[in-house]
Amino acid sequence: MPFPTSAPTRAAVNLGAESKAYRNTGTLEAAVFSPIVNASDMKVGEEAEDITITRKGAGRNKEHIGGGDDFPLDFTLRNVRKTVAESAEVLAFLAAKRTRAPMDLLVLDGDIADAASVGWRGDWTILSVMRDETDHQDAKYTIKAVPAPSLTNPVRLVYADGEGAVVDYEDDLGA
Repeated sequence: MPFPTSAPTRAAVNLGAESKAYRNTGTLEAAVFSPIVNASDMKVGEEAEDITITRKGAGRNKEHIGGGDDFPLDFTLRNVRKTVAESAEVLAFLAAKRTRAPMDLLVLDGDIADAASVGWRGDWTILSVMRDETDHQDAKYTIKAVPAPSLTNPVRLVYADGEGAVVDYEDDLGA
């Protein structure tokens, strides 16, 4: 397993054509990363702004959802069948948006089985799931997310270990 010499900087990154997105269908401790099929056009930090996203919480209090120096994630799900029931990914993103439950996502610049892949993993709040039906056969969904406030699974830099798992840079660099 290669040991990274330094963590990539947390700057705007267009992950490129080889990028892959995964959704954790397991637990935080026993992660099972399922590929998000047909995910493309992935960008992390492309439109970073100093924003605050809140919603009405209990007793007229505002509940913080995201903001500050957030690192937005944008990507597209292409070639999704018009019946939403056929796409588990779309249903999972719609449920996460509706409930504002954080979603454990992994975005890498390559495949999880490739030890050279680096990216980000953590809890993301899904802000929007927008559907576009310009094609008569299939639909396209654009997903926008920001890091969720999380003490247990914050968005952080990771690298693939070459065996289907990821390791935090901080764990190996002694930070």
